[in-house]
Amino acid sequence: MTYDVPPLGDLLIRRYEATDAGDTWQVFRAAVHGTASRDYTPEQIQAWAPATVDESRWQERRSAARTYVACLNGAVVGFSDFPSVPRS
Repeated sequence: MTYDVPPLGDLLIRRYEATDAGDTWQVFRAAVHGTASRDYTPEQIQAWAPATVDESRWQERRSAARTYVACLNGAVVGFSDFPSVPRS
């Protein structure tokens, strides 16, 4: 088998841990300032994802949500929140 792009390495998806706060904030900020910047004004971007964040508040928000992180070769490269599924 040949690849046009070499395999990226080991991808792991796991539950969020408190120590992921800084890394997930950086991923979020990069997404807002990169992808989302095409659809929002610079003022909106700055308000949504400023240069600094209260990391303890960010950590509390991620811990309160069902957040999972994607790690590539040990580095956090993405995250997402998943809603709770009601049990019947």
